[in-house]
Amino acid sequence: MKDDLIMTKKVIFDRRTNKSNKSKTKGSSRRTRECVSLVIQKNSLIGSIESASCKDDRDSFSEVLTLVQTKLRKLRRAEKKLKNKCSFTKSARNFYSNPYKTGKEILNPSSTTRLTFDKEALDASRQKTLSDQLASIPLDSLEGLPPPPKITSSLSGGPFTWPEFQALLKTRRNSSAPGLNSIPYKVYKCCELLARYLLNILRCVLNTQDIPVQWRCDKIIFIPKVPNPSGTDLKEYRELALGNVEGKLFFSLVSNRLTRHIVDKYKCVNTSV
Repeated sequence: MKDDLIMTKKVIFDRRTNKSNKSKTKGSSRRTRECVSLVIQKNSLIGSIESASCKDDRDSFSEVLTLVQTKLRKLRRAEKKLKNKCSFTKSARNFYSNPYKTGKEILNPSSTTRLTFDKEALDASRQKTLSDQLASIPLDSLEGLPPPPKITSSLSGGPFTWPEFQALLKTRRNSSAPGLNSIPYKVYKCCELLARYLLNILRCVLNTQDIPVQWRCDKIIFIPKVPNPSGTDLKEYRELALGNVEGKLFFSLVSNRLTRHIVDKYKCVNTSV
């Protein structure tokens, strides 16, 4: 029984080894295999020329070496041409499928510089950028400002509807970067059950007016403003906050209702200006 088990393991190991070897050689093209063979022949001929004692033998080996090198040069040129053609075809396919992303990768490639500034420098920069020293001073009324229209009805405070939520969800891009929970819009687009479950959560938040902490926290990423950033100067980067998609959907629903009430219905804001 023990011998049979050892034999079975050996057969399985041999088959896996053969399969892995086939998978490794399967990816190489015919020209690549011929180039490898010609390189081996070239090295063998060079060794034969060096070890040959007769001038006629060296001349014969040199002629064969010249033929091998010429054929190898043609094969490498053809292989390079084929790779360039495949690369061009792949780039053209990517451009037709997503021209904005492809053009951005070509014209503005992503930087590989690592950020090296500490937390104290980051906090000081954010405090200087985001703080407003005049926030406590009230603003005077603007002269010549027309009076606002009379509001005769209050904002609709009913629960979010499924068509309202679905119409908003369709406007979101599948490639949008998710927030801290790493859940993209595509999850709710592909699974209606999860989308309806999320809609119930949004309705509860609207009813209780208690915003979850997770919706108030963002993931900050730094995008370089210059082609070659130093990694130590915060002025060379632009901050981008990535929030959870659930919170963004909730605030977008509220914003759409405010827009319909203030702009579309009562014309409090002149959008033509």
